[in-house]
Amino acid sequence: MRARPTASSCVARLLRRRAVGGLAVGWASYEDWAQRFLTNEDWSAGEATGRKRLLESVIWELAERRWYGEVFLEQMWESDPALPEEPLRAAAACFHAEHDMMWQIAGLGLKGDDVMANLKDAEVRRQIADIILAARDKDIEAAAHLERALSKSGW
Repeated sequence: MRARPTASSCVARLLRRRAVGGLAVGWASYEDWAQRFLTNEDWSAGEATGRKRLLESVIWELAERRWYGEVFLEQMWESDPALPEEPLRAAAACFHAEHDMMWQIAGLGLKGDDVMANLKDAEVRRQIADIILAARDKDIEAAAHLERALSKSGW
């Protein structure tokens, strides 16, 4: 008889998926996103415009999701004293850091009057890619804390 999967094992399996239908998902999507800023050193205006749209939509979406995730985790440990507070606080801190990293990217790539010039600058793009990968690392760290919280709570 096969053991019933736990919530923590299901979460771990879902978080570690790298592709669905040939598209990068999860942490692989951060790598794919960063790579878009590391390639093609001589961006045309069209490429810069497309990547600006990608940058704007993803950073604001991710910043908002991580902020809501942080708030949700805070509400969890405040509403149920039986839940393990320390790993939930640690995961919330990771989400907070990720949120702030998205604002850091906005300050690099979307500031000033000539956003296209910013995005055509290879050094700015490298810095953006580095922050994206650091955000991925925070997301991986948050997932480990959440897995720990689920396993400690008996899920």
